[in-house]
Amino acid sequence: MVFQKQTNGTWLIVSASETPFVNSERFEHLKPLAWLIGEWAVEKDGSSMVVKSEWAANKKFIHLRYMVKKAGSEELDSQQIIGWDPRREQIVSWTFDSRGGFGSGVWSWRDNQWLVDSEGVDPEGRSTLATNIIANQTAKSFSWQSVNRSVEGEPFSDTAPLTISRR
Repeated sequence: MVFQKQTNGTWLIVSASETPFVNSERFEHLKPLAWLIGEWAVEKDGSSMVVKSEWAANKKFIHLRYMVKKAGSEELDSQQIIGWDPRREQIVSWTFDSRGGFGSGVWSWRDNQWLVDSEGVDPEGRSTLATNIIANQTAKSFSWQSVNRSVEGEPFSDTAPLTISRR
């Protein structure tokens, strides 16, 4: 808008125009994780996991669903939402599972891998901490490992690295 001051001291609009707002950052913050979109699977020692991930909310978020089957156990269904936190200027995530556990994570890129510093609450109400390491190996696989794990401050051993393949 262009305003012009009148002789009586008031201001009037002498011209106005509209331009469309184009958000160039539509999914720029999550673009480094675009390789996650698709379906992934792994089987090891009689257990299996299928991960389905897709864009959500106009590519502002990534929605992942993990289905984990272990012999002799009820299937675990976990949902994760990954998004951009403009206050922290970091990628963040929220996770919920079918047993009642939930948590959140803060993502950082270091040494060609994603580190997800996670904290949560297990179904019994105990606090949990872990750092998950995710590294895209090829277009058809990535590795995942959970380290520095604890429940109520009691340390748990790190998991072995797991290679997850595109279906």
